[in-house]
Amino acid sequence: MVDGGMCLACSHDRRVIGMPDIRLLVAEDSTLVRGLLAQHLEREEDFCVVGVARNGREAVDLAAKLHPDVVVMDLDMPLLNGVQATERITAQYPYIKVILLTAHDDLASIGRFSGAFASLNKGSTTQDLVTEIRRAHAAKGRTTPESVVTDYSTPLELLSIRSGLTGLEKSVLVAVVEAEHTIEQIAAGLAKELNKKVTVSSVKHALGRVMNKLHVEPRTRAALVKHVLEFVQNQ
Repeated sequence: MVDGGMCLACSHDRRVIGMPDIRLLVAEDSTLVRGLLAQHLEREEDFCVVGVARNGREAVDLAAKLHPDVVVMDLDMPLLNGVQATERITAQYPYIKVILLTAHDDLASIGRFSGAFASLNKGSTTQDLVTEIRRAHAAKGRTTPESVVTDYSTPLELLSIRSGLTGLEKSVLVAVVEAEHTIEQIAAGLAKELNKKVTVSSVKHALGRVMNKLHVEPRTRAALVKHVLEFVQNQ
């Protein structure tokens, strides 16, 4: 198994003995964890890891290319986080089930806000994950209560009002939460949207003020997204 590669051998062996495969895609940015997780899942007779992804964007690309039955998706990843990647995958391929993995106890139920079939805390056992994968595969083609695509517009509006965000601050918050754009891309997008000059410096300062007003610590984009998701979850 190599990153982005296909597990051809296991598929061939199981076709010979007539055993159906549950085709899996594993998305995890840690090389060690990604490899160990893929190895553990491959030990199940009915599982075949057809690909592994190092970040959210790669997970979306490989889902489109490989069409797995189930994606095991880490929540915290670069380029696209697990929620963003899940939303893109399930929007295009609703038959693909996604299981989110998170190390945050308070985000263990985040799946229902992203279109994921379910979410598991990373403190769960391998057998818990195996059970959830089989449950997801059995539900393939059915809509589950958790499979709901989030509309962030209303909660973001409410959060902006409660926190006293200015128009620019709200626009920066929305851009950070809904897309993986860089600060430069956000500035260019807002300049076009507002039809006025928006500098990179003004976006950085606005983002800092947003974090102050929302009391986000640590002052990172990941922490800001987590804060917003927690707010959405409680609405």
